[in-house]
Amino acid sequence: MAIGHDILVASYHILRDKVPYREPKLKQEILLERRRAEMQRLEKRMEKLKTLASNI
Repeated sequence: MAIGHDILVASYHILRDKVPYREPKLKQEILLERRRAEMQRLEKRMEKLKTLASNI
């Protein structure tokens, strides 16, 4: 049952995002990708804070 669910979820994302199937990433690659995304979000927040602080 769980494998079927994983297949359905993968199919949904492939169809929704219109991207070709690719093999699942290793856990370490996923963690690195999440860290990079978090750093980008934090950098955007810092830029917003800088612009807000300069307007005061």
